[in-house]
Amino acid sequence: MKLIRPVSKRDQVVAAFKDAILRGEIQPGDAIVESRVAQQLGAGVPLVREALIELEHRGYVQKAPYKGTTVTKLERRHVEQIFRLRVGLETLAIEWAKESVKPADLDHLRGLTAKMKRAASTRFITRRELMQKLWQDLRFQARRLMKQPVFILIAVSTLAMSTGFTQVKTTTIPLDNPSEMQPRNVKTEQVTYKGRKALRVADAAPANVADGIQLVILNKTEFQDGVIEIELTGEPGANTGGGARGFVGVAFRFNLDAARDAAKYECFYLRPTNGRADDQARRNHSTQYISYPDFPWNRLRKEFPEKYESYVDLAPGEWTKMKIEAHGDKARLYVHDAPQPVLVVNDLKQGQGQGQIALWVGAGTVAHFANLRVSK
Repeated sequence: MKLIRPVSKRDQVVAAFKDAILRGEIQPGDAIVESRVAQQLGAGVPLVREALIELEHRGYVQKAPYKGTTVTKLERRHVEQIFRLRVGLETLAIEWAKESVKPADLDHLRGLTAKMKRAASTRFITRRELMQKLWQDLRFQARRLMKQPVFILIAVSTLAMSTGFTQVKTTTIPLDNPSEMQPRNVKTEQVTYKGRKALRVADAAPANVADGIQLVILNKTEFQDGVIEIELTGEPGANTGGGARGFVGVAFRFNLDAARDAAKYECFYLRPTNGRADDQARRNHSTQYISYPDFPWNRLRKEFPEKYESYVDLAPGEWTKMKIEAHGDKARLYVHDAPQPVLVVNDLKQGQGQGQIALWVGAGTVAHFANLRVSK
Protein backbone atom coordinates (compact mmCIF):
# COMPACT_ATOMS: atom_id res chain seq x y z
CA MET A 1 0.00 0.00 0.00
CA LYS A 2 1.14 3.54 -0.79
CA LEU A 3 1.28 6.52 1.50
CA ILE A 4 -1.85 8.70 1.16
CA ARG A 5 -0.80 12.13 0.04
CA PRO A 6 -2.81 15.31 0.45
CA VAL A 7 -4.51 16.57 -2.71
CA SER A 8 -2.82 19.71 -4.00
CA LYS A 9 -4.81 22.88 -4.57
CA ARG A 10 -3.98 22.68 -8.27
CA ASP A 11 -5.53 19.20 -8.47
CA GLN A 12 -8.60 20.51 -6.66
CA VAL A 13 -8.98 23.25 -9.28
CA VAL A 14 -8.60 20.68 -12.06
CA ALA A 15 -11.23 18.48 -10.42
CA ALA A 16 -13.62 21.41 -9.97
CA PHE A 17 -13.27 22.37 -13.64
CA LYS A 18 -13.74 18.78 -14.79
CA ASP A 19 -16.84 18.30 -12.63
CA ALA A 20 -18.40 21.57 -13.87
CA ILE A 21 -17.82 20.53 -17.49
CA LEU A 22 -19.26 17.04 -17.01
CA ARG A 23 -22.27 18.40 -15.12
CA GLY A 24 -22.99 20.85 -17.90
CA GLU A 25 -22.46 23.91 -15.72
CA ILE A 26 -19.90 25.02 -18.32
CA GLN A 27 -21.14 24.25 -21.82
CA PRO A 28 -19.03 23.11 -24.80
CA GLY A 29 -17.74 26.18 -26.60
CA ASP A 30 -18.08 28.46 -23.54
CA ALA A 31 -15.22 30.89 -23.00
CA ILE A 32 -13.29 30.57 -19.73
CA VAL A 33 -12.24 33.84 -18.08
CA GLU A 34 -9.34 33.06 -15.75
CA SER A 35 -9.88 35.99 -13.36
CA ARG A 36 -13.59 35.18 -12.95
CA VAL A 37 -12.90 31.50 -12.27
CA ALA A 38 -10.16 32.38 -9.79
CA GLN A 39 -12.63 34.54 -7.86
CA GLN A 40 -15.30 31.82 -7.89
CA LEU A 41 -12.91 29.13 -6.62
CA GLY A 42 -10.96 31.31 -4.22
CA ALA A 43 -7.72 30.51 -6.01
CA GLY A 44 -5.05 32.61 -7.64
CA VAL A 45 -5.00 33.26 -11.39
CA PRO A 46 -1.61 31.45 -11.82
CA LEU A 47 -3.14 28.34 -10.21
CA VAL A 48 -6.14 28.51 -12.55
CA ARG A 49 -3.79 28.92 -15.50
CA GLU A 50 -1.83 25.80 -14.46
CA ALA A 51 -5.08 23.85 -14.15
CA LEU A 52 -6.17 24.93 -17.63
CA ILE A 53 -2.88 23.71 -19.09
CA GLU A 54 -3.53 20.30 -17.52
CA LEU A 55 -7.11 20.28 -18.79
CA GLU A 56 -5.92 21.19 -22.29
CA HIS A 57 -3.54 18.22 -22.24
CA ARG A 58 -6.47 16.00 -21.27
CA GLY A 59 -8.62 17.50 -24.01
CA TYR A 60 -11.30 19.12 -21.82
CA VAL A 61 -10.48 22.64 -23.02
CA GLN A 62 -8.73 24.18 -26.01
CA LYS A 63 -6.82 27.40 -26.59
CA ALA A 64 -7.05 29.50 -29.73
CA PRO A 65 -5.03 32.60 -30.72
CA TYR A 66 -6.84 35.86 -29.93
CA LYS A 67 -9.82 33.96 -28.49
CA GLY A 68 -8.51 32.53 -25.23
CA THR A 69 -9.63 29.24 -23.70
CA THR A 70 -12.93 27.50 -24.41
CA VAL A 71 -14.48 24.19 -23.41
CA THR A 72 -13.88 21.51 -26.03
CA LYS A 73 -16.86 20.93 -28.30
CA LEU A 74 -17.26 17.39 -29.54
CA GLU A 75 -19.03 16.83 -32.84
CA ARG A 76 -21.32 13.92 -33.59
CA ARG A 77 -18.61 12.10 -35.55
CA HIS A 78 -16.22 12.28 -32.57
CA VAL A 79 -18.80 10.71 -30.26
CA GLU A 80 -19.43 8.01 -32.86
CA GLN A 81 -15.68 7.29 -33.01
CA ILE A 82 -15.56 6.95 -29.23
CA PHE A 83 -18.45 4.51 -29.16
CA ARG A 84 -17.06 2.44 -32.03
CA LEU A 85 -13.81 2.07 -30.09
CA ARG A 86 -15.64 1.17 -26.89
CA VAL A 87 -17.80 -1.39 -28.68
CA GLY A 88 -14.67 -3.13 -29.94
CA LEU A 89 -12.90 -3.11 -26.58
CA GLU A 90 -15.90 -4.07 -24.49
CA THR A 91 -16.88 -6.87 -26.90
CA LEU A 92 -13.40 -8.29 -26.32
CA ALA A 93 -13.89 -7.95 -22.55
CA ILE A 94 -17.16 -9.90 -22.75
CA GLU A 95 -15.46 -12.66 -24.77
CA TRP A 96 -12.88 -13.01 -22.03
CA ALA A 97 -15.43 -12.83 -19.23
CA LYS A 98 -17.85 -15.45 -20.57
CA GLU A 99 -15.22 -18.18 -20.13
CA SER A 100 -15.66 -18.07 -16.36
CA VAL A 101 -19.12 -16.55 -15.86
CA LYS A 102 -21.59 -18.27 -13.49
CA PRO A 103 -25.42 -17.98 -13.26
CA ALA A 104 -25.12 -15.78 -10.16
CA ASP A 105 -22.82 -13.41 -12.05
CA LEU A 106 -25.34 -13.12 -14.90
CA ASP A 107 -28.11 -12.35 -12.44
CA HIS A 108 -26.03 -9.59 -10.87
CA LEU A 109 -25.19 -8.08 -14.27
CA ARG A 110 -28.84 -8.21 -15.33
CA GLY A 111 -29.76 -6.39 -12.13
CA LEU A 112 -27.24 -3.65 -12.91
CA THR A 113 -28.54 -3.15 -16.44
CA ALA A 114 -32.12 -2.98 -15.12
CA LYS A 115 -31.07 -0.23 -12.70
CA MET A 116 -29.39 1.65 -15.54
CA LYS A 117 -32.61 1.55 -17.58
CA ARG A 118 -34.58 2.95 -14.63
CA ALA A 119 -31.93 5.63 -14.06
CA ALA A 120 -32.35 6.82 -17.65
CA SER A 121 -35.77 8.28 -16.80
CA THR A 122 -34.60 10.34 -13.80
CA ARG A 123 -33.58 14.02 -13.55
CA PHE A 124 -30.41 14.80 -15.56
CA ILE A 125 -27.89 15.45 -12.79
CA THR A 126 -29.11 12.53 -10.69
CA ARG A 127 -29.15 10.33 -13.77
CA ARG A 128 -25.58 11.19 -14.71
CA GLU A 129 -24.25 10.45 -11.22
CA LEU A 130 -26.24 7.24 -10.86
CA MET A 131 -25.35 5.99 -14.34
CA GLN A 132 -21.69 6.67 -13.64
CA LYS A 133 -21.82 4.66 -10.42
CA LEU A 134 -23.69 1.77 -12.05
CA TRP A 135 -21.32 1.75 -15.02
CA GLN A 136 -18.30 1.62 -12.72
CA ASP A 137 -19.87 -1.36 -10.91
CA LEU A 138 -20.57 -3.08 -14.22
CA ARG A 139 -16.98 -2.60 -15.39
CA PHE A 140 -15.63 -3.89 -12.07
CA GLN A 141 -17.68 -7.08 -12.36
CA ALA A 142 -16.56 -7.59 -15.95
CA ARG A 143 -12.91 -7.15 -15.00
CA ARG A 144 -13.33 -9.64 -12.15
CA LEU A 145 -14.69 -12.23 -14.55
CA MET A 146 -12.14 -11.64 -17.29
CA LYS A 147 -9.23 -13.18 -15.30
CA GLN A 148 -6.64 -11.54 -17.55
CA PRO A 149 -3.20 -10.20 -16.57
CA VAL A 150 -3.41 -6.84 -14.83
CA PHE A 151 -1.50 -4.97 -17.53
CA ILE A 152 -4.10 -6.04 -20.14
CA LEU A 153 -6.97 -4.90 -17.92
CA ILE A 154 -5.29 -1.55 -17.39
CA ALA A 155 -4.73 -1.10 -21.12
CA VAL A 156 -8.35 -1.94 -21.99
CA SER A 157 -9.80 0.23 -19.24
CA THR A 158 -7.54 3.16 -20.06
CA LEU A 159 -8.39 3.08 -23.76
CA ALA A 160 -12.10 2.68 -23.13
CA MET A 161 -12.40 5.47 -20.59
CA SER A 162 -9.86 8.04 -21.76
CA THR A 163 -10.77 8.51 -25.40
CA GLY A 164 -13.69 10.84 -24.75
CA PHE A 165 -11.69 14.04 -24.69
CA THR A 166 -8.62 13.20 -26.75
CA GLN A 167 -10.14 12.70 -30.18
CA VAL A 168 -9.77 16.20 -31.53
CA LYS A 169 -7.80 19.41 -31.18
CA THR A 170 -9.27 22.53 -32.76
CA THR A 171 -7.10 25.47 -33.83
CA THR A 172 -8.28 28.86 -35.02
CA ILE A 173 -6.25 30.07 -38.01
CA PRO A 174 -5.90 33.88 -38.06
CA LEU A 175 -6.58 35.57 -41.39
CA ASP A 176 -5.21 38.98 -40.49
CA ASN A 177 -1.46 38.39 -40.70
CA PRO A 178 -0.08 39.02 -44.23
CA SER A 179 3.25 37.40 -43.35
CA GLU A 180 1.47 34.06 -42.87
CA MET A 181 -0.36 34.20 -46.20
CA GLN A 182 0.76 33.82 -49.81
CA PRO A 183 -1.70 35.39 -52.29
CA ARG A 184 -1.49 34.10 -55.85
CA ASN A 185 -3.29 35.94 -58.66
CA VAL A 186 -5.61 37.65 -56.16
CA LYS A 187 -5.85 40.95 -54.31
CA THR A 188 -6.38 40.77 -50.54
CA GLU A 189 -7.61 43.36 -48.05
CA GLN A 190 -8.64 43.38 -44.37
CA VAL A 191 -12.21 44.67 -44.12
CA THR A 192 -15.35 44.60 -42.03
CA TYR A 193 -18.07 43.03 -44.14
CA LYS A 194 -21.68 42.83 -42.94
CA GLY A 195 -20.62 43.12 -39.32
CA ARG A 196 -17.69 40.71 -39.38
CA LYS A 197 -13.95 41.25 -39.63
CA ALA A 198 -12.88 39.42 -42.74
CA LEU A 199 -10.25 38.92 -45.38
CA ARG A 200 -11.50 40.12 -48.75
CA VAL A 201 -10.06 38.16 -51.68
CA ALA A 202 -10.67 39.31 -55.26
CA ASP A 203 -9.64 37.65 -58.49
CA ALA A 204 -6.75 39.60 -60.05
CA ALA A 205 -5.38 37.03 -62.49
CA PRO A 206 -4.18 38.27 -65.88
CA ALA A 207 -6.29 37.20 -68.83
CA ASN A 208 -3.70 34.62 -69.93
CA VAL A 209 -3.63 32.82 -66.54
CA ALA A 210 -5.54 29.55 -66.38
CA ASP A 211 -8.43 29.22 -63.93
CA GLY A 212 -7.77 27.38 -60.69
CA ILE A 213 -4.77 29.21 -59.26
CA GLN A 214 -6.48 32.26 -57.77
CA LEU A 215 -6.01 31.57 -54.09
CA VAL A 216 -4.41 32.52 -50.79
CA ILE A 217 -2.05 29.87 -49.40
CA LEU A 218 -1.99 29.75 -45.60
CA ASN A 219 1.69 29.16 -44.92
CA LYS A 220 1.45 27.84 -41.36
CA THR A 221 -1.18 25.20 -42.01
CA GLU A 222 -0.50 21.51 -42.53
CA PHE A 223 -3.53 19.32 -43.13
CA GLN A 224 -4.00 15.64 -43.83
CA ASP A 225 -7.15 14.34 -42.10
CA GLY A 226 -9.64 16.28 -40.03
CA VAL A 227 -12.21 19.04 -40.29
CA ILE A 228 -11.99 22.52 -41.82
CA GLU A 229 -14.68 25.03 -40.85
CA ILE A 230 -15.02 28.54 -42.26
CA GLU A 231 -17.49 31.32 -42.95
CA LEU A 232 -17.34 32.84 -46.42
CA THR A 233 -19.16 34.86 -49.06
CA GLY A 234 -18.80 35.00 -52.81
CA GLU A 235 -20.26 37.10 -55.59
CA PRO A 236 -19.31 38.22 -59.11
CA GLY A 237 -17.21 41.35 -59.21
CA ALA A 238 -18.04 44.45 -61.20
CA ASN A 239 -17.81 44.18 -64.98
CA THR A 240 -17.57 40.38 -65.00
CA GLY A 241 -19.02 38.25 -67.76
CA GLY A 242 -22.26 36.32 -67.74
CA GLY A 243 -20.49 33.11 -66.75
CA ALA A 244 -19.36 34.50 -63.39
CA ARG A 245 -20.95 32.68 -60.45
CA GLY A 246 -19.13 34.09 -57.43
CA PHE A 247 -17.06 30.91 -57.16
CA VAL A 248 -15.65 30.57 -53.62
CA GLY A 249 -14.29 27.70 -51.57
CA VAL A 250 -11.41 26.06 -49.75
CA ALA A 251 -8.52 24.05 -51.18
CA PHE A 252 -6.84 21.47 -48.96
CA ARG A 253 -3.78 19.22 -49.15
CA PHE A 254 -2.28 22.00 -51.25
CA ASN A 255 1.26 21.45 -52.54
CA LEU A 256 3.30 23.85 -54.66
CA ASP A 257 6.31 22.96 -56.75
CA ALA A 258 7.97 26.38 -56.64
CA ALA A 259 10.57 25.51 -59.29
CA ARG A 260 7.90 24.70 -61.87
CA ASP A 261 5.27 27.00 -60.37
CA ALA A 262 2.91 24.02 -60.42
CA ALA A 263 0.19 23.45 -57.81
CA LYS A 264 -1.75 20.36 -56.74
CA TYR A 265 -4.73 20.31 -54.40
CA GLU A 266 -8.21 19.02 -53.59
CA CYS A 267 -11.03 21.56 -53.36
CA PHE A 268 -14.69 22.08 -52.53
CA TYR A 269 -16.27 25.30 -53.75
CA LEU A 270 -19.67 26.99 -54.09
CA ARG A 271 -21.43 28.79 -56.93
CA PRO A 272 -23.54 31.28 -54.93
CA THR A 273 -25.50 32.68 -57.90
CA ASN A 274 -26.73 29.17 -58.73
CA GLY A 275 -28.42 28.57 -55.39
CA ARG A 276 -31.64 30.41 -56.22
CA ALA A 277 -31.52 30.45 -60.01
CA ASP A 278 -34.74 29.86 -61.95
CA ASP A 279 -32.97 27.17 -63.96
CA GLN A 280 -33.03 23.84 -62.05
CA ALA A 281 -29.95 22.59 -63.89
CA ARG A 282 -27.99 25.56 -62.54
CA ARG A 283 -29.30 24.92 -59.03
CA ASN A 284 -28.02 21.36 -59.26
CA HIS A 285 -24.52 22.77 -59.78
CA SER A 286 -24.42 24.89 -56.59
CA THR A 287 -21.56 22.91 -55.01
CA GLN A 288 -18.50 21.42 -56.69
CA TYR A 289 -15.56 19.14 -55.95
CA ILE A 290 -12.41 19.41 -58.09
CA SER A 291 -8.90 17.99 -57.94
CA TYR A 292 -6.36 20.37 -59.48
CA PRO A 293 -4.82 20.14 -62.02
CA ASP A 294 -5.97 16.81 -63.49
CA PHE A 295 -9.68 16.89 -62.65
CA PRO A 296 -11.21 20.34 -63.26
CA TRP A 297 -14.98 20.78 -63.04
CA ASN A 298 -15.61 20.39 -66.77
CA ARG A 299 -13.83 17.04 -66.99
CA LEU A 300 -15.62 15.71 -63.93
CA ARG A 301 -18.99 16.87 -65.24
CA LYS A 302 -18.35 15.23 -68.63
CA GLU A 303 -16.98 11.91 -67.36
CA PHE A 304 -19.05 11.60 -64.15
CA PRO A 305 -22.28 13.60 -64.63
CA GLU A 306 -23.85 14.80 -61.35
CA LYS A 307 -21.43 12.79 -59.17
CA TYR A 308 -19.25 15.68 -57.97
CA GLU A 309 -21.88 18.47 -57.83
CA SER A 310 -25.06 19.06 -55.85
CA TYR A 311 -27.70 21.60 -54.88
CA VAL A 312 -27.68 23.74 -51.75
CA ASP A 313 -29.48 26.99 -51.00
CA LEU A 314 -27.06 29.89 -51.50
CA ALA A 315 -27.23 33.65 -52.00
CA PRO A 316 -24.40 35.75 -53.48
CA GLY A 317 -22.67 38.06 -51.03
CA GLU A 318 -24.24 36.42 -47.95
CA TRP A 319 -22.28 34.81 -45.14
CA THR A 320 -22.31 31.03 -45.47
CA LYS A 321 -20.91 28.41 -43.10
CA MET A 322 -18.92 25.71 -44.83
CA LYS A 323 -17.35 22.58 -43.33
CA ILE A 324 -15.10 19.99 -44.95
CA GLU A 325 -14.39 16.59 -43.41
CA ALA A 326 -11.48 14.70 -44.98
CA HIS A 327 -10.22 11.25 -44.03
CA GLY A 328 -7.91 9.26 -46.26
CA ASP A 329 -9.34 9.27 -49.78
CA LYS A 330 -12.83 10.36 -48.68
CA ALA A 331 -14.28 13.82 -48.00
CA ARG A 332 -17.65 15.41 -47.21
CA LEU A 333 -18.93 18.94 -47.61
CA TYR A 334 -21.42 20.45 -45.15
CA VAL A 335 -23.12 23.84 -45.59
CA HIS A 336 -25.21 26.00 -43.21
CA ASP A 337 -24.51 23.77 -40.16
CA ALA A 338 -26.64 21.03 -41.74
CA PRO A 339 -26.26 17.65 -39.96
CA GLN A 340 -25.98 15.83 -43.31
CA PRO A 341 -23.43 16.52 -46.05
CA VAL A 342 -24.53 18.19 -49.27
CA LEU A 343 -21.74 16.51 -51.23
CA VAL A 344 -19.99 13.18 -50.57
CA VAL A 345 -16.75 12.21 -52.32
CA ASN A 346 -15.53 8.66 -51.71
CA ASP A 347 -12.63 8.78 -54.15
CA LEU A 348 -10.50 11.88 -53.77
CA LYS A 349 -8.56 11.92 -57.01
CA GLN A 350 -5.16 12.44 -55.36
CA GLY A 351 -5.80 9.69 -52.82
CA GLN A 352 -4.40 10.04 -49.33
CA GLY A 353 -2.08 12.97 -48.89
CA GLN A 354 -1.29 16.09 -46.96
CA GLY A 355 -0.48 19.72 -47.58
CA GLN A 356 -1.50 23.25 -46.78
CA ILE A 357 -4.92 24.90 -46.73
CA ALA A 358 -5.72 27.68 -49.19
CA LEU A 359 -8.61 30.13 -49.62
CA TRP A 360 -9.92 29.60 -53.15
CA VAL A 361 -11.79 31.90 -55.57
CA GLY A 362 -12.75 31.50 -59.20
CA ALA A 363 -12.73 33.81 -62.17
CA GLY A 364 -14.34 37.21 -61.57
CA THR A 365 -15.08 36.56 -57.88
CA VAL A 366 -14.99 38.93 -54.91
CA ALA A 367 -15.03 36.85 -51.73
CA HIS A 368 -14.76 37.25 -47.96
CA PHE A 369 -13.39 34.75 -45.46
CA ALA A 370 -13.66 34.67 -41.65
CA ASN A 371 -13.51 32.35 -38.64
CA LEU A 372 -11.34 29.59 -40.04
CA ARG A 373 -10.96 26.62 -37.68
CA VAL A 374 -9.14 23.35 -38.22
CA SER A 375 -9.74 20.22 -36.14
CA LYS A 376 -7.44 17.20 -36.25
